[in-house]
Order: sequence, then C-alpha cells, then structure tokens
Amino acid sequence: MINLIDKVNENIKVYIKLDVILLALRVVIGLIFIQAGYGKMMNFDQTVQFFSSINIPMPLFNAILVTGTEFIGGILLVLGFATRLISLPLAFIMLVAIVTTELPFQHFSDFIMLKQLDYMLVLLLFSAVGAGSYSLDKKFDI
Repeated sequence: MINLIDKVNENIKVYIKLDVILLALRVVIGLIFIQAGYGKMMNFDQTVQFFSSINIPMPLFNAILVTGTEFIGGILLVLGFATRLISLPLAFIMLVAIVTTELPFQHFSDFIMLKQLDYMLVLLLFSAVGAGSYSLDKKFDI
C-alpha cells in the first residue's frame, strides 16, 4: 500500500513539474511573440517593405496577418487561452520565416541553431499537449 501511495505522489510531482515547465515556456514564447508583433506594428511600413523584399506574396495583407497573429497570439499564449488553436498558425509563421529568410543552409548545424526552429518546436508541443494546468484553457476546459 505504501508503494502505491509513493508511486501516486511521484506521478503528481511529475505532472506539477510539467505544468510549471509549460507555464514558463508559454510565458516566455508568448512575450517573444508580443514583442515581435508590437515591433512590426510600430514599424509597419518597414515590415511591408521587408516582406516585399523577400518576395512574400501580397506583402501588405501578409504583414497585417503576421503582425496580428504574433501580437494577439502572444497574448493568448501568456494567458494560456486557446493555446492549441493559436500554436499552429504561429508555428506556420516560424516555418515561413525559416524558408524565406534562412535558406539555403550551408551546414545542418546552421539549421538546428535557428531560434525560429526552437519556437516552432515549442509551439508544436503546445498544439499536442495543450497549455497545462496553469492556464485559462484548463479553467474553462478548452
């Protein structure tokens, strides 16, 4: 009986640690996206020009879309609200950023050192496991 109680206690500790890690990741990645979206908003003309210079189609439309997704998506990540829903568009933005600004790679190490890849993988984690217990998703059972 004591072994069973110890096992349950150990499992609870693991889940609590996972939830704390998910919270920390959400807040950090969310703040990064808030800052990126805000920067694009405050320098919107340069954002459109940059999108045009790297041959992104419909640069004005895509600048609006990316700016809004990053800013609002970052807020949603920090709050842990609609985390699975917003993680996929943000991950897609990171994929497009890699393809449009980082290719071609000279070495595989150039690819694995990209911060956009790190963000994309964390966002895919959120889309798979959700926001964790310390979130509005959990509170509202989303």
